[in-house]
Amino acid sequence: MTTSKDKIQQFMESPLVSWVKTFDDTDTVDTVEDLADGLLLNKVMNTVNASNYNMSKVNRSVSSDPAARTQNLQLLVNRIKHFYLTDLQQLIITPLPKIGDISANPHLDSSLDELEKLLVLLLGCVVQCEGRGPLIERMTTMGIMQQQALVVYIKEMTDTTNYVCSIDWNDLGEISRNNLEGLCRTAYLHLQRVAKERDGHFEVLLDTMVERDYYKQVFESTDGGNESLPRENGLALPSTPVRSPSVNTELLDLKKKSRLTQEQLDHKSLQLSETREELERALAAVQKLQQERQEMAAEAKAARMYRDEIETLKVQSAKVEKLEADVKKYRQKAEDTEYLRKRIADLKQQNELMLETKSLLEQKAASLTARADMVDDLQTELASLRAQTESLAQEKEMSGEKEEELMARVTHLELDNKHWSAPMTRDRYLFGGNLCWRNLRFVKFEI
Repeated sequence: MTTSKDKIQQFMESPLVSWVKTFDDTDTVDTVEDLADGLLLNKVMNTVNASNYNMSKVNRSVSSDPAARTQNLQLLVNRIKHFYLTDLQQLIITPLPKIGDISANPHLDSSLDELEKLLVLLLGCVVQCEGRGPLIERMTTMGIMQQQALVVYIKEMTDTTNYVCSIDWNDLGEISRNNLEGLCRTAYLHLQRVAKERDGHFEVLLDTMVERDYYKQVFESTDGGNESLPRENGLALPSTPVRSPSVNTELLDLKKKSRLTQEQLDHKSLQLSETREELERALAAVQKLQQERQEMAAEAKAARMYRDEIETLKVQSAKVEKLEADVKKYRQKAEDTEYLRKRIADLKQQNELMLETKSLLEQKAASLTARADMVDDLQTELASLRAQTESLAQEKEMSGEKEEELMARVTHLELDNKHWSAPMTRDRYLFGGNLCWRNLRFVKFEI
């Protein structure tokens, strides 16, 4: 069924086609036919691997010729297969693009799908080649959305096994068990598909051989056993026209059909041989994968044993670490005990010194207590003496006052004496000296 113009336009504006157009310096690719001619695609492949690529084999005058398209696209597919296998050490496990469908009618939905698959394989070559730097820089000229869409295609090519599978066993050794099982499952499905395609091609080949034998018998019966006819494409064809016009026309039709059948047979034979080679490679890859899987199973078994031993060693190591921690703790306790022992000895010595000091202090305290008692007695005696002193001071003061009074009295008496001495002298002279002297002694006695 022919695709609508909107879908074709959508395909021509897709990220893959936009990316391929970045290699079109002359802007010659405007339609699906221009893209399906294979000229630009071969140019991109030549950029990827120019040393092993020969552009001289590319048919540049296609002009909507299916045979020329087939030649260009078949050359491109062969180069892509060779690049993946020899340079990238990868095997294409997805069904190859159907070149016949693309060449016959590029506008079909199936043809667009096959052309998209071809572009994805070509993108994988570009992003994984040695000189990919400048080629990837072309993608930066595209829009952000288109670049993100290309990244999805690139991840599908490099991170999954939907399109290709590595045949480098060093790479397979790094694959995890789950990914390896998925890879084996994918390889098994592809192997089933290849076997189914092989059976289909074999049936087509048988039908073609039957048709060839039938047409050969028809040609021989029509020719009347003429063995001098030239052979074209492996079949005997008459070189002279048949007498009957109807037979001649039928013979020309048969020749045309025979050529087409022979071309189809050659194409199917080529596809069958390629499929057989792919099947052999896939079988070899599966066999190697099985061997690798057995080795990995043995390694996994050994790994499980090692893991058990490691777990045992981990337990023992944990015990050893615990014991070492206990030993360290006990050593610390022993050091603490030794320190405490020394500390106890020091404290004993200090205690003895303190006891001696205590006895000395007690003696001093006793002497001080005795002295304190003496001090109390002395203070008591001192207090009594102070009291006596105060009383004596009072007495002295009283004596002083009395003495002053007496002195004043003596002075008064002396004055009186002086006052009375003159009359007394006169009286002595008058009454005699004895009486006066006796009175004077009396006065002094009173004083």
